[in-house]
Amino acid sequence: MQKNKDVLAILIGLILIIIVTAIIFTKSKDKVNTRLQKTEVVEKNPYQSISPTELQQKIRSKGQIKIIDTRSFSEYSYEHIMDSSNISLDEIEKYSLEMEPEIILIIDDTTGDSLDKFISNLKSKGAKEVFILSGGMAEWKILGGQTVTYGNPNLFSDQSKVDYISQEDLKKKIEQKEPLFILDAREKEIFAKGHLPGAYNIPLYEIERRRLELFSSKQIVVYSDIEIEAFQAAVKLYDTRFITAMILKDGFKKWTENNFEIEK
Repeated sequence: MQKNKDVLAILIGLILIIIVTAIIFTKSKDKVNTRLQKTEVVEKNPYQSISPTELQQKIRSKGQIKIIDTRSFSEYSYEHIMDSSNISLDEIEKYSLEMEPEIILIIDDTTGDSLDKFISNLKSKGAKEVFILSGGMAEWKILGGQTVTYGNPNLFSDQSKVDYISQEDLKKKIEQKEPLFILDAREKEIFAKGHLPGAYNIPLYEIERRRLELFSSKQIVVYSDIEIEAFQAAVKLYDTRFITAMILKDGFKKWTENNFEIEK
């Protein structure tokens, strides 16, 4: 009887030893797998990254950086980081200008030979360091990074950035010499053929770059040939300068149809 008990105790002990050994082996294997996975991540992403917060600090400090958005032109046009340039991975060889010392890339895919070639080209044009924005545009927006949007009149968020003024009300304000800054967002050549009295010309596509020309305490009125272009210009003013501009309803074409005063 005692022998049976001893044998049973030995068997239980052996089983416990086997179980403990199996647990230890499994944990060790998991640790090895974790280390291998981390190594693979490092190997797959050998590029320097920068967080949205760090990029915001660099922008505020006015450092010598250039932000390059490699997404499609349609994505870039719809919304992008202010002062960024849209250059696809395939176009960098055609880009002739020298680069700033630090380049920040907005990119969707960090795998493939095209990115390596892109970064090599950037460095050959003067870039000392190249960073990839962590989380891309999605993370930038979540953390409150400033963007410039295309200006969609069907979006409440864009409509809330602008006001409107009627043709008759603007005519009256001009006649009464009220303090206004009238911005003509049409092409330079079209502006020269005739424009509202006292208007200042900055074409729609130049507003972001020339926004600092709009230092004015006056109420800003924006117009173009058609209202939608003026709307897009006004949205850009808000996005870049936090200026709420008034849009001339029905545009310059309607102004001329009303036989209101113009200058050449």
